Amino acid sequence: MKTHAKVALASSAAAAVALGLLMLRPLEVLQYGFWAFLLAATVGIGGTAVALVSLGILAYRSGRRRMLAGYLVGLALAGMVIAGAVAIQHARRADEYQVISVGGVERQYRIYVPSYYNGSSKVPLLLALHGALGSAQQFESESGFDAVAERYGFIVAYPDGLGRLKYSLHFWNSGYINAGLKGGADDVGFLTALVEQVESDYEIDASRVYIAGHSNGGMMAYRMAAERPELFAAAAPVSASIGGYEAGGEPYQIPEPDSPVSIVHVHGYLDRSVLYAGGETQSGADRGRIDLPVSESIAFWVAQDGCPLPPSSESSANGWIVLTKYAGGEGGAEVSLVTLMRQDHFWSNMDSEVASEQFHGGSLAEMLWNLVKAYSSASK
Repeated sequence: MKTHAKVALASSAAAAVALGLLMLRPLEVLQYGFWAFLLAATVGIGGTAVALVSLGILAYRSGRRRMLAGYLVGLALAGMVIAGAVAIQHARRADEYQVISVGGVERQYRIYVPSYYNGSSKVPLLLALHGALGSAQQFESESGFDAVAERYGFIVAYPDGLGRLKYSLHFWNSGYINAGLKGGADDVGFLTALVEQVESDYEIDASRVYIAGHSNGGMMAYRMAAERPELFAAAAPVSASIGGYEAGGEPYQIPEPDSPVSIVHVHGYLDRSVLYAGGETQSGADRGRIDLPVSESIAFWVAQDGCPLPPSSESSANGWIVLTKYAGGEGGAEVSLVTLMRQDHFWSNMDSEVASEQFHGGSLAEMLWNLVKAYSSASK
């Protein structure tokens, strides 16, 4: 909020409180102001629709002079409390982010560094990308990568996509899902700059840089692996696809990379948002989008990495998780597909399944790390 807007808000609130207090007895301030405070707080949380209803109620009740004054007091107090809470929250969040400028646009990210890191030796780096309508903060708190990084000794960077809000409801410009800005966002440029920035800030083993992402973030991970393969030893997309198209849009598929990248693709067989067999999404806010099937994503990378057939197969104890691996590719590249037979699109559900089956780790994040950590771009 700009400074002049803050001053105007404070002045208006003060005037409303003063007017109300002059018109009311103390008991009436408490009586009417309490209900108006609750009403205004609901407006602050609920948005425009609730605001319109609230204004209608206020207009209806405004025939009573004292009651209107009470509402003015309550609304002003609530406005000040809500504005203050938002300002404090934004200030706290700003301290938790780091910012770099890419093409004149400020882009933000969060970073997790193990508590025992001292810069005495080089460590791996993982970029972890949130899904559509998500955020860096949300993915950091829900993915479980911080705990895995602390245990295994690597740094995690959580970049933020773009959207209408600063700290939430973000998208990635993954090729056929736009970032919500006219002309799209240069997310390839942003993530490239982010890798360079973290490598300059910390002692990073440049041969062990990895990228993972969920849903729209997984699609962005695929795009980065294709367009900037020299940066990554492996990519781990979850619930994603190499291409597709939005309703009425042009078909898109990631370009062929000019060097091999190992792939660990994780997908729930019952996914209704990015269907395992491909086709039109059946749930979520982006209905009408068409995604390529998992089989095409895997076939694309098997061909690009030069992996021979047939693949090997491994199952969890109860058979609910199946790992199909194509090994022996160029420069040691491998392509793995982890299918969770009973699971859908959601990270938390897949996380619970991995924990139950104890398949290459006790969580989805740990399984991903254990499957990618052996890859190195030094052999490319």
